Amino acid sequence: MLQLWRRIGLTPRFGIIIVLTLIATKVLEEVVLVKLIPTPKIALYTRDWMAERTLEAVRIATVTAPERRPEVLKNLSTQWLAFSALEKGVSADVRTPVPVSEWRAALERKLGDSVRRVVVSAEMSNDPSRSTSGVSVVFARLPALADIDRDHFEEDVMVLGRVQVSLQLPDGTWMAVTEPGRELATTLRIRNLLIFLTGFGLIAGVSLLAARMVIRPMRRLVAAADRLGRERELTPIQRCGMPELDAIADSFNQMQQRLKRFVDERTHMLAAISHDLRTPLTRLRLFAEFVNDQQQRALVLNDIDEMEQMLRASLAFASDEAHREPHSRVDLAALLISLCDTVSDAGGMVSYEGPDHAELPCQPVAIRRALSNLIDNACKYGEEARVQLTDHADTIEVTIADRGSGIPADQVELAFTPFRRLEGSRNRESGGVGLGLSIARDVIHGHGGSIALESNPPAGLLVRVRLPKPRSASLSS
Repeated sequence: MLQLWRRIGLTPRFGIIIVLTLIATKVLEEVVLVKLIPTPKIALYTRDWMAERTLEAVRIATVTAPERRPEVLKNLSTQWLAFSALEKGVSADVRTPVPVSEWRAALERKLGDSVRRVVVSAEMSNDPSRSTSGVSVVFARLPALADIDRDHFEEDVMVLGRVQVSLQLPDGTWMAVTEPGRELATTLRIRNLLIFLTGFGLIAGVSLLAARMVIRPMRRLVAAADRLGRERELTPIQRCGMPELDAIADSFNQMQQRLKRFVDERTHMLAAISHDLRTPLTRLRLFAEFVNDQQQRALVLNDIDEMEQMLRASLAFASDEAHREPHSRVDLAALLISLCDTVSDAGGMVSYEGPDHAELPCQPVAIRRALSNLIDNACKYGEEARVQLTDHADTIEVTIADRGSGIPADQVELAFTPFRRLEGSRNRESGGVGLGLSIARDVIHGHGGSIALESNPPAGLLVRVRLPKPRSASLSS
């Protein structure tokens, strides 16, 4: 049975769950609750019989002293009709349906001068099984056919959920004739509430179960995607037994493998090219030593140094050691303070503003390299670096501002291009090969974060880095 259930798709599962829920709700309502609290009893009357019993009670009440009348009327009550004394009179309802008005007129004719006034109050029973009092079916005459579910106020048959006949006696006092079952009103209300709450509870429970059945594998998918964006390692998702979600898991796993293979191939190729270029550069350096012209030799050696610098940066950019670096909790605030102290000790103008501690799971070496590149760029090309850290609920934001000439808005994306040095902000004399921002963005994006270059009025550039806090803990719950 379990194997068969696993082969069923998501849509049929929902259909089966909904049908089973409806069946369970109906069974619980019709079997369990009906056994615990039965439906209201239905009393069948004819107009003439009710009029005769009422007339008998009125005659006895008339000859009984007012102080003894409540007790006498109570003793006259039966399982069919209940008699009681009223402390005050009642007024007639102008919206009384025509059949009820005709019934009241018939009672007045039957009672004659034994009463001053007759008031009939009746409520239509839309659903006898949900009535909170006795259900009374009043026939004009017998035999008669009655459809309890449809006949509410018919000329010959009236299905009433609550009936009270109020009578004003000759001495001005009032008495009432009611149908039985009102003493169960509270119990029946509880029964109806239980039926509603039970059905609602079953539907809500099954809905949560169905939602959990879909959300749980989705959470695993989100957690795997979040981890893949941070660590760039394969995070295969296990199959959950539903064809649709299994197809998503398989596609995601295949996508991871293709991405990983593509990145590895690119990285290995670039690393191999950079490594192979070192041998001819070494030979060029040896040949340059035999150049007689001092000025020419200096120019050649300078070009060779720059090429070697580019190779070292390329190897750092392409190396997958950073990608394989395990994640650990790092105090970013302490890391930034340490980087600022290092730059300051080297003579750079740098300042830090923010909390003393702000922990985040990340790759320590990679994050240190990225933030160091950003701070060094600010000091090198913008005269100073003002570093600020803000610890938000779901992210840690780091801003690095300088006082340089900035970068035009239309060239922001070009600044992240590897080996691209923008005129005015990058120059040969200041060093660098145009990989600082590229490496920083690569590392920050690898942690699922974002980096943006913004203007910093009145002058300068503002680098805004946002690193999200991991959601794995919340997703796994």
